[in-house]
Amino acid sequence: MKKGNKCIHCGADHESLSLLNPEGEVKGEVVSFYFRCKACQKYFKEFWVNEEYKTVLAT
Repeated sequence: MKKGNKCIHCGADHESLSLLNPEGEVKGEVVSFYFRCKACQKYFKEFWVNEEYKTVLAT
């Protein structure tokens, strides 16, 4: 997990995040990573396009 990552729900630091799919989910040129926060118990998803960070989605 990269330092600097934070939970988009509660702001907990990278040590509170669990990466659920280390290989990522690949669809075309978009790679998605799923995270779960141990602090608030919520999930979110990061999207990377052409290896460049683009956005997150709360679930």
